[in-house]
Amino acid sequence: MESTEVKGTVNASAESVWRIISPFVGIEKFVPAIEKSACNGEGEGMERTCILGNGASFDETLLKVDHQDMELQYNVHDPSPFPFSKYVANMKVTPIDSNNCELTWNCTYQVDSGTVEETDNMLKGLFQSGIEGLGKLTS
Repeated sequence: MESTEVKGTVNASAESVWRIISPFVGIEKFVPAIEKSACNGEGEGMERTCILGNGASFDETLLKVDHQDMELQYNVHDPSPFPFSKYVANMKVTPIDSNNCELTWNCTYQVDSGTVEETDNMLKGLFQSGIEGLGKLTS
């Protein structure tokens, strides 16, 4: 299994960022690669279908939500349009001060095609664009 992690500062309170990501809905509002999404259910076990700009889609399940520690975990169902499988990700919001927080977004996965470096760079770009998107959404 491989792993990727990105940390970034969001110029917003940890609570406001957590309010956006913890419901597991509306990811297209802050991740530019996702054109739209639809969710089924609520809380742990809910499923989300994401549609990319090229029309490809993939399904995810919210595995864990910890409101006290502001951390969630989700997976991408196999098969997916990505060059990896067995993907499990974590998003954790950590307060810096009352107006800033750090988002740590990491994942583990198995590379199925291409190289580890290519997959790592793709995921880092996706996570970084999501962190930047959260900054724009909360400004």
